[in-house]
Amino acid sequence: MELCDSYHLVGSFCDWSLSPEPMALTPAADGTVHQIFIVRDGSCSSNSSSSCLVAAEAEDCSAEASKHGTETAKEGVGPAESPTRVAAGPAERPARSLGRSPKKRKLRREEFQIVISKSWVRRVYPGDGHGRVMLRPDIPSVAASEVGKGHDCNWIIEGFPGDIFRITFDPSSMIVSSAFVENRLNGTQSARWRGVNLGCWLVLEKWMAPEFFAGLAPTAEDELALMMQGGSKARTAVKQFRDSFIRLEDFEWLASTGGINAVRLPVGFWCLEEHARGTPFLPTCEYVDLAFDWAEANGLQILLELHGAVGSQNAEHHSGCSGCGIAWLEGSNRRQNLQVLEAWAIRWGHRKAFLGLGLGNEVAKPKPISSSWKSDFVGTLLCKRCRGIQPRGYWAEVADFYAQAGRLVRPHLRPDTPLVIDTCWDTSRFLQGRLAKVPGPLWLDYHHYECMGSGDPGTIEEHIKAVNLCNQLLLEFPANGQQPPPSFVLGEFSLALKPQSQGYDADGWQSRFFRNQTQLAAQRAVGWFFWSYKMARAGWSHW
Repeated sequence: MELCDSYHLVGSFCDWSLSPEPMALTPAADGTVHQIFIVRDGSCSSNSSSSCLVAAEAEDCSAEASKHGTETAKEGVGPAESPTRVAAGPAERPARSLGRSPKKRKLRREEFQIVISKSWVRRVYPGDGHGRVMLRPDIPSVAASEVGKGHDCNWIIEGFPGDIFRITFDPSSMIVSSAFVENRLNGTQSARWRGVNLGCWLVLEKWMAPEFFAGLAPTAEDELALMMQGGSKARTAVKQFRDSFIRLEDFEWLASTGGINAVRLPVGFWCLEEHARGTPFLPTCEYVDLAFDWAEANGLQILLELHGAVGSQNAEHHSGCSGCGIAWLEGSNRRQNLQVLEAWAIRWGHRKAFLGLGLGNEVAKPKPISSSWKSDFVGTLLCKRCRGIQPRGYWAEVADFYAQAGRLVRPHLRPDTPLVIDTCWDTSRFLQGRLAKVPGPLWLDYHHYECMGSGDPGTIEEHIKAVNLCNQLLLEFPANGQQPPPSFVLGEFSLALKPQSQGYDADGWQSRFFRNQTQLAAQRAVGWFFWSYKMARAGWSHW
């Protein structure tokens, strides 16, 4: 490219007419140029002059929206408007909104190229030879430019009406990238992915459905014990529960009224029939199939998460088996977990609604079998794979598993599909370059619960600031080989606090708490997922 060249964004968002102003130099002043555009409302005429959003107008819109920033409250989230509701039966409909959504909003696709010096015979277009290429936020794409070529070779941006994206082009490296800025229609800075967890649907959790457990196996603490103790009665009841707990109507409500665009779907290793065979668990693949059908019909995306691994990755009830020890990386368990992830990628990785794949939820380190000076050493050797090898630490072994899983699933996923790496409560566990061999792009999944721990319950105002969340999301990771650095995602959070917290009985703090957590995620992560969309119990509105 010549230094005197100018670059003009052209695309469906402006009826394929050249923008009157060239793309502007970025603040870095390194020759990189950028411009923003706004995804059109589907009701706009394709020939309407209002749909041609040039840089100057878009910048004005962005500046106006940014005035609101964190000061505009999310509507519908307050003491009586928590994003959680209780499942009363198949006919029940969601009653509360997570954000502004006055009408049904579905994802739209806009296409674009870059024209050099206003000459249509000199274009910048996707360089991978696939014609149309989906350009995901913060995931760079290699560009090409040959005289007379590029017809019908476009980048695709997917977003909701009003979503503002910044397109950046580096002529020296021929790299094009996009970044989600905010949604003009919402009037607040908004995370690219705004979602809820569908907890307790395909991995049962007793605390979320205590009466259901009590009626089948009162002493059971997890799904495995429930199925073993409840026998055929439990099998029938679990199927009926899953048939009614989440339905098409829920996805319709989430898309039209809930103000979200994605769901995080916790699933156990027993999802597919071949992996459930020989265990007490019921396969859940039919529900995952339905979830993808419903999501695609309503413009939602699904983050599929391995919540319960073979051998358990944390020995917690929400892995399907509590108190059983952490043995997910041992011998045959490790092999089976790799087979599970690969099988999921093969079955659902091609689906339009497939957002990403989580390789293990809230992974924990095995507890040492003694409290002696050998504790840390023995902790690493609990993994049979480590025996006889110079111990490198448990998290290095976990990273090895992620790397092998990534190599197995990547061929079945779109190149821009993120693999989600759990950090649970500690985002620094992978700072030592341990993820360098995991094929990206990568998201680091952080979970934030202010109600956890046995310390001082503190004050409501202290909790609302979410200082620990802020600090965790500020950590910077190096580039992952040839891939960009991992991005953060707030995979789980809630409004739950200890009732002993000073100011707990006051009104109004819930909406501020929700707004602050989501705004931090909007500023420093790719998105957030509230825990949880539904509960099968009353009186726990903060979840």
